[in-house]
Amino acid sequence: MPVPVLDGTLGEDGRMGEKMKFLKEKWKIAALGAAELLLFFACVWAQVSGGRETYAFTGGEVPFYREEPTEAHAPLARGSYRVTVVYEAGEESVSRVAVKTSHGTDYRDNILFLQEAQEKSFELRLSENTESFYLLGGSKTFQVKSMTLEETGQAGRVDCFLLLGVMALADLLIYWHRRGWWEKLSEEKKNAALGIAFIAVAATVPLFTDYLLEGSDLSFHIMRIEGLAEGLGRGDFPVKMQPLWLNDYGYPVSVMYGDLLLYIPAVLRLIGFPLQTVYKIYVFLINLLTAAAVFYCSKRMSGNYRNSLAIAFMYTLAGYRLTNIYHRAALGEFTAMAFFPLVFFGLWQLFWRDGKKERRESIVILMAGYTGILQSHLLSFEIAVFFSLFYCLMHGRKFLRQFKTLVVTGIATILLNLGWLVPMLEYMRTQDMRIVGNAGYELQDFGLFFPQLFQIFTFSGGNFGYAAPVTYGIGDEILVGVGISWIFVLLLYVWEHLVHGKRIAEKSGAERQASVRIFLMLLLSISVTCYFFPWGIIQAIPEIGSLLTPYQFVCRFTAVALVFGAMLAVYAFRSLDRIVSAGTKRGIILTLCLLTFLGSAHYMEKRISECEPLRIAGVGGIDTRGAVLNGEYLLKNTYELSVNNVEPWAEEGCIIDDYSKEDGVMTVCFRNTKETEACIKLPFFAYLGYRAVDPRSGYGFFISRDYQNVGMVVVPAGYEGVMQVYFEEPAAWRVAEGISLLAFAALAGGFLYVRRKEKRMMRKE
Repeated sequence: MPVPVLDGTLGEDGRMGEKMKFLKEKWKIAALGAAELLLFFACVWAQVSGGRETYAFTGGEVPFYREEPTEAHAPLARGSYRVTVVYEAGEESVSRVAVKTSHGTDYRDNILFLQEAQEKSFELRLSENTESFYLLGGSKTFQVKSMTLEETGQAGRVDCFLLLGVMALADLLIYWHRRGWWEKLSEEKKNAALGIAFIAVAATVPLFTDYLLEGSDLSFHIMRIEGLAEGLGRGDFPVKMQPLWLNDYGYPVSVMYGDLLLYIPAVLRLIGFPLQTVYKIYVFLINLLTAAAVFYCSKRMSGNYRNSLAIAFMYTLAGYRLTNIYHRAALGEFTAMAFFPLVFFGLWQLFWRDGKKERRESIVILMAGYTGILQSHLLSFEIAVFFSLFYCLMHGRKFLRQFKTLVVTGIATILLNLGWLVPMLEYMRTQDMRIVGNAGYELQDFGLFFPQLFQIFTFSGGNFGYAAPVTYGIGDEILVGVGISWIFVLLLYVWEHLVHGKRIAEKSGAERQASVRIFLMLLLSISVTCYFFPWGIIQAIPEIGSLLTPYQFVCRFTAVALVFGAMLAVYAFRSLDRIVSAGTKRGIILTLCLLTFLGSAHYMEKRISECEPLRIAGVGGIDTRGAVLNGEYLLKNTYELSVNNVEPWAEEGCIIDDYSKEDGVMTVCFRNTKETEACIKLPFFAYLGYRAVDPRSGYGFFISRDYQNVGMVVVPAGYEGVMQVYFEEPAAWRVAEGISLLAFAALAGGFLYVRRKEKRMMRKE
């Protein structure tokens, strides 16, 4: 019988047992790691060593039909393919990709075939084996000469990436389980994590299909993602000019539109995920970020996680926000709505929690909020700055005391975003784009009526902004107001302070002062969305009216109204603790959440039932001319639907021997036999940043433009050689990007230094 150890040590047998246990654990970890590596490399080897099938069809073998065929042709295995079609067309033609599977015919991308091109390539992604593949429809003049289907490695890369992700997640869960991470969390943190995840999933329900829902701006934003992925693929970072737009003529959307967060779906797209899949992933991540941001801000304000979860639920599933996602597909705006709470919570904390630590936190939160909005949507950033100014001015002396802090925050935010601001401002100054002279809309005509503020359900056909409500009524308008839940929050606050104001003031006078300011900001933000607000008078002032024209619809201000509604809800829910029972309080909050849920569920189900399936595997399924929508960033006098020529053109006497375009670089071999200068017209728009250079001699050619702003390169008399035309960022842009990178590094380093210093001081205490 072993002798018990009384001095707290393990003894010889105990130490050996612990050592053996430790070795067994190490062997288990090593075995698991080895098994995962073998599995992963087996997946990679299967993709690398496997043969790539190629299917070629010519003449009568081409799987193309003007009506659906009765026989199966071109059976394909699961995977990804590059389809190249050689054709003739007397006019533009659109054909639909169709595949026949065991469960029926599945319709995919709509492919535009230009009259001028004679060849088109597009992506085909199959999630299962198919009985046939074919192109369906097309104009009467559209004739396919040949078709080639080449298997690509995209599907294989996605499989390997998913396998790697699953193994990493499994390892993480095992690690957390062995460390007891989840068990160590408090019940509050567990409920908060699960609640935020549930809210994000609930807001993403319409996307849990194998297709997308059509949206007003959908083609514009998925083209932004595709353009970023294409730019990253050719080695550009950051991506500024996106050549894929407008039939490869290029569009400076990344110069004019912040796209920092879009690099996440762009990288996934580069790995090989279909375009519609990466868009869905992005929407889910933004829903998750929105719920987490609202919960964080509300929890910091109230200290009550249950109330904060309810507020996050009401904000994330607000009707206007869902309208931005599923009807307008306004990616920039619903992304900005994830950062609005950070901005106004940061200001609130700066004014009402004036400690040294809180001040530093407020600066970081404000920089993150303003940067997130600026990198998402410029108009939303202007709205955030406008309402921030009003909110600051309402605090009088507090604002003056914190003025220096706000100036430092503003300067730091500018430095962080200088890499985007400098190119954007230079284009605004030097490039005569449509957006500068946009006639805009009469904001007064688009003001909302009171019923739209209370709206919970929508039975409309989905009109938004196309018919002014003041003129045509609101019978066909969708959800654009704050919604009945937030109106009830406002009324609840009014009731509490009119009936029980004395009791609330006795508890905390400062809290009441802070809540009154938020209440007034909510009233202001709701008022500016309504038809009675004097937008006509304000817009008639020339200096101000020109700044307001790009806003188009006053319901854009609903986004900031929802933020102040969420902040007011923090005070309204907290006051309930002082004036009603716990059961009554839970009933009130549950009712507000139920109203939000009923409205959001009805809206999302309506969108699912009304929208036709829209499947987009890649850029081949997008008309890249129509994707520019109103073409705000096109140079004036450009007609986007006429830019179809994909081959160069030269003046008589100037001979083009060869032309190619690869990775955004146009290469032309030419001979100018004239005794005078000659022009070569190439398929690109002559924006600032394009260069034309002879790679052998380094000679730089002058770039001009025709009446439609198409690039024309001037070549000297008798010149013979090679010319490369490409977009290159000016040196000033690179300097600005370097400053932004240094600013980020300095701020991150300073933040970490302060945190470590605080931890050391806490240990000493």
